[in-house]
Amino acid sequence: MTEEDIQNELLKKYCRAIVHMRQEIAYARFGLIFGAGIGTPFHFPDWEALIKGIAEHPDIAATELLKEKRDHTSMSQILFQYYRAKQIKIRSDKLDLPYNELEVDIKAGWIKIVKDVLYKNVTKNDEELKNNDKYILSYLNIMKNRVTVNFNFDNTIERLLFVTRTKKNTRGYKTIYTDNVPQIPDTSIIYHPNGFLPIKSSEKTSRDLIFLEDSFQDQLIGGILGHYAFLVNHLAQQTCLFIGHSLGDATVKHLLRHNSIHNPGQYHYFISYSETGLNGEGSERDPIFDVNFNVYNLITMFLNNEEILALGNLLSMEDEEFKWRVECIGGYNTYKYFVTGSVAIGKSTIVSNFKNLTTHEEWLDPLIDGMEKDPSFVEPEGVEKIDKFIAEQVALKNAILDQRSSGIYIVDRCPLDAFGFTKNNLWKEKAELLRSKINPGLANRKLCPGHIIFMVGDPGVIAVRALAANKKTDEEKLKIQQEKLKYVYIKFEKGVSVIDIRDKNVSQVVKEVAKVIHKNDYIEAPMDEKLSQYEKGIFDD
Repeated sequence: MTEEDIQNELLKKYCRAIVHMRQEIAYARFGLIFGAGIGTPFHFPDWEALIKGIAEHPDIAATELLKEKRDHTSMSQILFQYYRAKQIKIRSDKLDLPYNELEVDIKAGWIKIVKDVLYKNVTKNDEELKNNDKYILSYLNIMKNRVTVNFNFDNTIERLLFVTRTKKNTRGYKTIYTDNVPQIPDTSIIYHPNGFLPIKSSEKTSRDLIFLEDSFQDQLIGGILGHYAFLVNHLAQQTCLFIGHSLGDATVKHLLRHNSIHNPGQYHYFISYSETGLNGEGSERDPIFDVNFNVYNLITMFLNNEEILALGNLLSMEDEEFKWRVECIGGYNTYKYFVTGSVAIGKSTIVSNFKNLTTHEEWLDPLIDGMEKDPSFVEPEGVEKIDKFIAEQVALKNAILDQRSSGIYIVDRCPLDAFGFTKNNLWKEKAELLRSKINPGLANRKLCPGHIIFMVGDPGVIAVRALAANKKTDEEKLKIQQEKLKYVYIKFEKGVSVIDIRDKNVSQVVKEVAKVIHKNDYIEAPMDEKLSQYEKGIFDD
């Protein structure tokens, strides 16, 4: 397959995810987070090989310790303690060194051993390094003037940024391994939370490497105490793509779980490496997708090296070319979700949780007097004034949505909600009013299509919420309003997802809405057809 063929297959499988990531890149709300898996093409050792290489190093020579069945961080701790004891014994005549000098010297020796093993098979020639790359080069443009998180010690990304730079008066990047990360960078920032160990001895290294069991435990505690405040904030404010991770890092899982609890509507993208890529069996992958989605707020993409490369090029593609490519495979460039339901059911609260989606509020202008009441409490002339205001708001909001570029949009309320506040014998008149504002004069505008997320609940509970929100209504009126909206939306044969909020907290409802937006098939409800039907006075019963 050519790369264009691979890109087309990617778009067929993950079009919505790619459209969203491109939207976030355009809004400067996107970041890459790299793990150990990106080092394989450059001949970096994996965890097991790194531990084995350290045990075999002549300064340690303790391969017999590998017979212990322990995890990698525990084994690295054992090897370090073995090396430390060995060095203290060798240097027994120097135990009177000034305070901590011996410990510092031992630590420096340990870091040198780690570096020797880490870079044993890695080329020092930057051009050769570039030729060994499988896909990182396609993501370099995305790194410009933003923060890229690299959980690895090495400086491979920095070397690739340097060798491909276009301006010779700048290095093209800045390496940071403390929490002092700029929020608005003016160059490519590569942040190494686990420490930094570049290939050249002349390059500055970090004082510590998160490699031993005690340092990993300190890192987890640090996350709880705020030591990793930047990463917590990064995941809360940015949409991130994880590449080269296996979710085996306890710190990464801790940070993701923290984000999923405190920001239930903030979802990130995760590439699960697979030799079979897009051709793999879905039944084997569904449980993995569901666990990552439900526990860690991750949308998983199963890709091989060629597909990861193609994804990077799709994310960097010019807008016009990308839109055309999406059209050619019959995909959507825009995904619009209308969140609706009766007064005080919690629409605005739910919408506000999706911080990395572009949201449209319920109203574009300040509300006029009387809109805080059920229509039955408003005088006829007041109702007429409110109806006109709402129709104008619907038209204005519809025009804005119709002009939106590629991306995912979540909208508070649906245009057809107006019928839930209208007497049954006036629906035809209301439909004509809406049409006159949406499509004035000789214009040819229609209601912007999208998927409807219809929230239903217990009118008694909703009535209490309404009272707390200073809304003048009651349980019976809310029940009638909900039944009218059911009549409008349940009658659609497609394009409507119903979410029952009874006995669910905000996070649970947000999770259900997220499944509709990020996981379920995107099907548009034919809202304009329904409006035309009501204009003609045609009702289902």
